[in-house]
Amino acid sequence: MIDGKVIFLCQTIQQIQAAISSWEHYPDQAQDLPFDAKQHAADLYPLQELLRHQDIYQDDDLHWRIVKLRNELKNNLLFPPPSLIREFQNLYDQLMCALGRHRFAYIPEAAVPYFENEKLFGEMFCCGSLHCVCFPPDADCRVRYAPDCYSRWCFPQRQ
Repeated sequence: MIDGKVIFLCQTIQQIQAAISSWEHYPDQAQDLPFDAKQHAADLYPLQELLRHQDIYQDDDLHWRIVKLRNELKNNLLFPPPSLIREFQNLYDQLMCALGRHRFAYIPEAAVPYFENEKLFGEMFCCGSLHCVCFPPDADCRVRYAPDCYSRWCFPQRQ
């Protein structure tokens, strides 16, 4: 799960940078972008994915800036390439700030089988099992996250 989020974020950041780079080489920087170019920018995969995965970056302001930009592009408002570059650069900067508020833990390869493994204690402890062992609500959380703590802290990092 974590690997997927990190890969998503890296790909999104790279795609935003690629879009910015492509508009920097647009032939006429003073003219408004054609309608189809604006539609393409509004439908860019990274913007759609950022809207779909707001839970990853957790920044309402960034979310609404993306919505606003997409609406402006789809409604054919005036957008010469430098304006679009500036808007995407601002989104990029805000995304990086939002991510800067998160902390990512390194999990050594040997500990990966313990991380986010709901079946670590066997089928009896798994919530989908017919013979599920029921824990009090406060104990369930501790049992659920115990392997994650174990994978992070009990496997020293090799240097």
